[in-house]
Amino acid sequence: MMAVRKDEALFAECKWQNAEANVDVYYELKRKSEMFGFAKNHLYIFTKRAAAAKLLQLQYEHQLVTLFALPEMIEEFKKQESEQPGVYEV
Repeated sequence: MMAVRKDEALFAECKWQNAEANVDVYYELKRKSEMFGFAKNHLYIFTKRAAAAKLLQLQYEHQLVTLFALPEMIEEFKKQESEQPGVYEV
């Protein structure tokens, strides 16, 4: 998935598998994003299961990618539903 605004782009990869996503997913997404030559790329990975430790490290320590795992998404929607029924923010 890709979205563009001026000289920035958002690139997203969805890995809907039972195995945890590993750091190779990030490097492949990064490689694809660099093919377009935008000044700034925002990388997102959506996963069915939790991400591998090295991939989490890229997110939390280096802020190179944003990760969304299905269990976290469900928990966030439940939280928002309890606070404001029928209103969801991403």
